[in-house]
Amino acid sequence: MTGLRRFWPMLPVITALLLFAPAVTFESVRWDDPQLVFENPRVTAFSPSIWWTYDPELYVPLTLTTYQIEYALVGPQPWLFHLTNILLHALNAALVFLLLKRLTGSQSAAAIAAALFAAHPLTIEAVAWISGRKELLWAAFALCSMLLYARTDARHVRTLLPSIGCMILATLAKPTALVIPFLLLTIDAATGRRIDQRVAVEKWPYVIVSIITGVIAFLGKEHAVGMLGPLDTLLLALRSVAHTAQHALAPIGLSTLYPVDPSGIRSAPALLAGAAVLLLAGAAWILRRRATLLGAGITFFLIALAPSLLAYQRSNEVALAADRYAYVPLVGLALVAAWGFTWMESRGKRAIVWIFGALAIALLAACTTLHLPVWHDTETLFRAALKTAPTSIVAKNNLAFRLLADGKLAEAEVLLSEALTANPRYADALVNLAAIRGRQGRLDEAESLLLQALSINPKHVNAHINLGGVALKHGDRLRARAEYEAALALQPGNPHALRLLQQME
Repeated sequence: MTGLRRFWPMLPVITALLLFAPAVTFESVRWDDPQLVFENPRVTAFSPSIWWTYDPELYVPLTLTTYQIEYALVGPQPWLFHLTNILLHALNAALVFLLLKRLTGSQSAAAIAAALFAAHPLTIEAVAWISGRKELLWAAFALCSMLLYARTDARHVRTLLPSIGCMILATLAKPTALVIPFLLLTIDAATGRRIDQRVAVEKWPYVIVSIITGVIAFLGKEHAVGMLGPLDTLLLALRSVAHTAQHALAPIGLSTLYPVDPSGIRSAPALLAGAAVLLLAGAAWILRRRATLLGAGITFFLIALAPSLLAYQRSNEVALAADRYAYVPLVGLALVAAWGFTWMESRGKRAIVWIFGALAIALLAACTTLHLPVWHDTETLFRAALKTAPTSIVAKNNLAFRLLADGKLAEAEVLLSEALTANPRYADALVNLAAIRGRQGRLDEAESLLLQALSINPKHVNAHINLGGVALKHGDRLRARAEYEAALALQPGNPHALRLLQQME
């Protein structure tokens, strides 16, 4: 039995490392990775400006610092970035185990539940995508904050400082960590503390951090575009929760993108999904005393998911969900699983727990093994996305961009035409179509498309850069310089604009 006790803590870590090891060989994908890391002058030049600027609307200096270190070590080679993500996921699996063990008192139940978290296909996007680092980092520091909090008996500001410090680091990784005070209340509930005024008031240092984080996040998001009214936004949020819960229980039909038709938000299935979420929240409230850990796990899931529910409205496409946002909420569902395993163990059914746990881990591991290769490269990623979401204009545009880089102009043009038919004001697609027209020598059409893109989004850096290229082909060096300088004004240090200006000297 001593050997078995030593094995349990390693189970979630080994599961995470074995399942995600192939991702070390993956490429970076042209979906945020260039803008966030490999073509981000603040990262490539190790600039301290990451601490007082947004990315482009999130304040994530700690995440960018990790990219800076990796880029300084290996340059644009993606393997180290992927390796870091895998190691962070393994660390998080270990932290989930420690937290669940603390809350349930059962090492075996905690290990099996943490391994389920480590193996779950919903974690793939956060781990296999270099730009998913934000989720992994804030999860790690949030889990550390909760662990330190749970281990502190006399909860005064002085004794809570390590936990508060971890929360601050979590917010610097991603502002979503502002929900930590509410997650700590679920930890209180899980440990049997009565949630009264005293317990709430002792969270005031965390709340102050949350308020500051919220203000910073709001300043970065003030220009974000919302496409829906209040009622549709609420219904979309409820449906998003139901979608995530469904995929957590049955991870079938996973995709990089889940576009939704705004006109269908008030449909009968959508309303039923919303009702199911309200029932889930009601169940968590009812179970808060009868089955404390079960209620706490459900509540944790809902709270951790809440900040992402306003992130699905963009000027280009309304989305139902994103797998990466399920990363931390899955910890709540792992607590639910640990509660179930502990309940069965208390009734002498340990063998059943081990057998069921092994089967569940194997099933999730098989799903992850099958879905992980989708993230190998950009073309594979978005071809797979179009199979599950054939109407996604974002997938069509991103795949077209990859095909354009490979010289496959005809297929790229078809995809861009379809995207622009669905949304004629899709600036990125207009810029990419203009690039095709430029390669075809149809410069006047290219210029017209770029000007149209700038009328929709005056801050489109690539539109200015490409207009500069069109001007150069027309022999207008003054206008070309003006366009490159306009791009640099919008994004100081942009490597493409800088290189093109230097070539004009």
